[in-house]
Amino acid sequence: MKNKIVLWGTNDQDERVLIALELKPHANKVEIMTFPESIATEEFSRKMMDEWRENKPFDLPEGHVLIERELTVADSILPDHLKVERSDVIHRAQTEWHFSVLSAKLHETYKSELNDIKERVEQLTNFDSATWDHLKGFWDKVQEQVKERNLFRDQADSLRDTANELFTKLKEMRTRIDNDFKVKSKENLESFQKLVEDVETRAAKGLRIQPLFDELKELQQKFKSLDFTRDDRNKVWNRIDEAFKNIKA
Repeated sequence: MKNKIVLWGTNDQDERVLIALELKPHANKVEIMTFPESIATEEFSRKMMDEWRENKPFDLPEGHVLIERELTVADSILPDHLKVERSDVIHRAQTEWHFSVLSAKLHETYKSELNDIKERVEQLTNFDSATWDHLKGFWDKVQEQVKERNLFRDQADSLRDTANELFTKLKEMRTRIDNDFKVKSKENLESFQKLVEDVETRAAKGLRIQPLFDELKELQQKFKSLDFTRDDRNKVWNRIDEAFKNIKA
């Protein structure tokens, strides 16, 4: 149901009036306007239905009465002096508008949390796994609320759009770190290959084997503490193993 309703009814003097209700979900209030038949012509009532109810630009005429009521579970959204021809519409609005208010509050809570995460991301200079996990956990909560139908689609979409922007920024930061790591790994690989080749070259010249074995062992220990991609680490490990075998041969 929309946040605006237009229907015919009567006032306390039993005069026919056009009644327009609008939910203000963030304020938990309902604004009620009544228009006497002198204002509510057929053309006017049609425009209220087609334009005002659809949130299109609409100038309200003078002469209408405005009432503001708190939305509560116990009380009707209409004051006692107003009666409507379609009470079922009012009863349905009573139920659905309470849900709208709760959804609006839930959306505001999530939006506030997402803004906090956004500020944190904007302050980052490098990828931070804790922030990534926080954002992922937040989005899991939102998806659960969508699954339970506690959020409207447009509310979930607005949260999703902002969350996706933050995921994209964090992915870009992670990609930069991954690229830097790959470059460093490649440098370490080339350096180790040269060191191992140097040991093999000296072994081929007939130098004493034991010191060369010890040197390879030292390289093996140093290798464990440096940064390598999985592929480069395997290459270094296999190269050192090959060098041990070549020297033994």
